[in-house]
Amino acid sequence: MALNDVKDKILEEAQERAKQLHQEAEEEVQKLHDSVDHELQDYEKKLRVNAQRMVESSEKREIAAAEFEGKRLLLDKRKELISAVIRAAEKKLVDMSDAQRSQLLGKLLKNAQKEISVKRVFVNENDVQLLQKHATGLDVMKRDMDGGLITENSDGTIRVDYSFDTMLTDIRQRYIREISEVLFGR
Repeated sequence: MALNDVKDKILEEAQERAKQLHQEAEEEVQKLHDSVDHELQDYEKKLRVNAQRMVESSEKREIAAAEFEGKRLLLDKRKELISAVIRAAEKKLVDMSDAQRSQLLGKLLKNAQKEISVKRVFVNENDVQLLQKHATGLDVMKRDMDGGLITENSDGTIRVDYSFDTMLTDIRQRYIREISEVLFGR
């Protein structure tokens, strides 16, 4: 073999080896490319799933917040309506005829006398005359109030409050559930 033949053989083998290495490198690049593509697809799927979860979670939070706000507004409106009913009842009490008012004051005074030994009775200015026939021997005094009466014993240590404001507040607190059921159902 001549030197040229050896040189050509070595060059041929080197080119063949270079081709083989080039092909192996391309295959490796393709494998890496496929692997990266696969990883990117997996990552993209995970991102889509996470994004969907976040959207669903956000929607749930927004729905819950809206439901809460709706319930709060409904409760506020119900409280407002209950207050309106109480105010209407108070107006009806205040607007009673003198005869009805006198009769009611007499009943309230009798109830108070069952609880304490009454010496003084406080009523609004308009009710002083109406109470006189029921309050024989008692000190009847004026007080700034819508109606009803407040009684106290001789030394002023015990009071019974049957003023309209107090009675309506007590009714509202004690019977709020019943009032609500009558107005709004169960």
